[in-house]
Amino acid sequence: MNKVRAKLLRLMQIAYHRMPLSRSLKWRLRERLSPLLEVLLQERNKSLLRAIKLLFSPHSEVAASTETAAIIFEDTLNQIIKYLATFAQQSGPISHIIALPFLSTGGAEMTAINFAKAIRELRDDCTVLIIIADRSNIDTRLPLDQGIHTLVLNDFFGDAASYEIKSKALLQLLLTIKPQAFHNINSEVAWKLIIEHGARLRLCMQVVANIFALQFTQHDKKLIGYAANFLVEGLPQLNRLLTDNRRFIDQAIEKFDIADGDQEKFLTIYNPARNDVLTCAKSGEVQRAYLETATSNRRLKILWAGRLDAEKRVDLLLEIADLCEFAEFDVFGQTVINDQAALSFADNVSFHGPFISPSEWLANSPYDAFIFTSRWEGLPNILVEVGMLGIPIIAPTVGGVGELVTSSTGFPLPEDASAKEYIDALREVRENPSVALNKALQMVDLINNRHNWPTFIQCVSAIPHYLRKTEK
Repeated sequence: MNKVRAKLLRLMQIAYHRMPLSRSLKWRLRERLSPLLEVLLQERNKSLLRAIKLLFSPHSEVAASTETAAIIFEDTLNQIIKYLATFAQQSGPISHIIALPFLSTGGAEMTAINFAKAIRELRDDCTVLIIIADRSNIDTRLPLDQGIHTLVLNDFFGDAASYEIKSKALLQLLLTIKPQAFHNINSEVAWKLIIEHGARLRLCMQVVANIFALQFTQHDKKLIGYAANFLVEGLPQLNRLLTDNRRFIDQAIEKFDIADGDQEKFLTIYNPARNDVLTCAKSGEVQRAYLETATSNRRLKILWAGRLDAEKRVDLLLEIADLCEFAEFDVFGQTVINDQAALSFADNVSFHGPFISPSEWLANSPYDAFIFTSRWEGLPNILVEVGMLGIPIIAPTVGGVGELVTSSTGFPLPEDASAKEYIDALREVRENPSVALNKALQMVDLINNRHNWPTFIQCVSAIPHYLRKTEK
């Protein structure tokens, strides 16, 4: 069934992006398809047949009547308010609401957690609420600090609830709570709300969102994703649009011909490294000792870590491993569609499954290099995490990667780098370990100076009107 779900999801994605429909029509289509999408994207084995049956059921079978649905909706909102009141009693009033589509170990979710932690550090008398708005995917292994709480809309409205219902619920919650800021990071439900009601929300709160990169289809390079779907209509409704790299701002302004007034809303805030300082120091010592004595004819040990999804170019990773007879590869990660069985690894690849912390990689260290293969990116958190460990990085300069991986700090490759170009870089690492070590050391210096927690805290506190002023 996993293979069937993966193929069906892929066909739906291709058809959806290629349909010559307006954004509003596509949204209506997504709402109708949401029960089926929910099943395809769930790791647990829900009934695909049940989802298809629900897809073609008349609306009257889901809600007996408009009046009954309205009563249920109001009752559900009251349940949510009571649920949230317990958080306010524990850690103070809700000052910030951050919307996410789901909660896993990806870069966007880590950005949300970073902002939540920063808010709590700056205003420890308030609660930060993370609303999981689009799907029910929650990785319970992710620890959240005191005063940071989650609300999963599907837990109250059901997995079949449309984006329309959840957007309406989110609007009512925001107008009831009136937080200092509503911050959207990749939730389509929240984008729908912002585009339709942003002006109303801005009367009583700051409306902020993140977009990290321009995204494209693999074959015809058609623009897709958050920037394509939401930037033009959403930017006028925002007080501020945040990103983690400067290149996205430059590309977006040029691609969408952003007006001068809206250009001022863009702001780059580099994400901090989440690595433990002592872990990084120990890893750096191990890496340095290894590369200082490495021979030019050694068998390399290479690290790859991330989501095993199409945009991460797992196919390219497997091609590199297949052609690279002088290296062993450790691969860490998981896919959101639970189709790992479809992956076939070469004999020189060891697959270690999902991870939560970068420290989990170190059991097999030291490494000669980390290879990064994504098709598009903002400025990936994982590169900051790897760089802090003193591991040399080979990466294509997609998105904002070139702001981190330069000829001084790593081995930058063209955006559409081939397997041969990766292997050439690996040969350079093999033949010149001292060069690789020097680049890794300069990367550590860059991250320590630009991606440290105090700098991030300072940047968050400097976002205009994002935080309430404290009483003197």
